[in-house]
Amino acid sequence: MVSVSMEATGFDQSGDRVTAVRGARGVVNCGALVLAGGAWSKSAALSLGAQLPVTPTKGQIVHVVLPGADGTGEDAIDSARWPIVQPVLNFYLVPWPGGRVACGGTFEADAGFDIRPTAGGVRDLLRECVAIAPGLAQATLLEVRIGLRPTSPDDRPLLGPMPGTANVHVCTGHGANGLLMGPYSASLVADTVQGTSPEALAPYRLTRFTAQ
Repeated sequence: MVSVSMEATGFDQSGDRVTAVRGARGVVNCGALVLAGGAWSKSAALSLGAQLPVTPTKGQIVHVVLPGADGTGEDAIDSARWPIVQPVLNFYLVPWPGGRVACGGTFEADAGFDIRPTAGGVRDLLRECVAIAPGLAQATLLEVRIGLRPTSPDDRPLLGPMPGTANVHVCTGHGANGLLMGPYSASLVADTVQGTSPEALAPYRLTRFTAQ
C-alpha cells in the first residue's frame, strides 16, 4: 500500500468511475475514492457531477491558560488529570496539560465559510465558561480557533456509496460529532469499499434523501 499526502485539484473519470486523483504533486491512480473532505465535501462532489447535501456550521473555540501554568512555584497548575466538562447545552471545557483549557464551542449555522473570530462569539464562550468554572476568570486568553463542521439536513452522517457513481464513497456530515463517530464511520465505509454492505450503514446512506 502506498500513502500519498497532497491537495486534490481534480479527478480523472471513465464513465461513472473515478480512475485517478490529480494534485500539485502528480496523479494518483485509484480503484475507489472516498470523499471525506468535511465541510468542503460538497464542492468535491460537484466536480464529479454529484450533489452532496453538506453545509458548514461555524464553531469558535477559545484557549486560555491559568496562572502558574509553567509548572513551577506555589501556584503551579496540574490540569492534565482534570475532567472534561460537558453541560447539557453546547458549551464545554476540555483541559490540556500545563494549565491550558479549551472552551467551546459556538454553533453558527448561517456563517457559511466565514472563519473570522468574532467579538460576539468570544463573548458568549467566555461568559459561559467562566460561569461553569469561575476560576477561569483569571486565566490568560491565548487564542481563538475556528472550525467548520460538516452538517447534513437531518444531522446524521453521510456514509457509503455516492449515487450515480460506480466507485465513489462518502464519509462526511458528522456535524460536531466527527471526533466521536469518525473511527466507526470509517470502518463502515471501508467495508463498503471492499464490497460488503454493513446493516449498520443503512440509516446513513445518501439514498435516504433521493428516496424522498
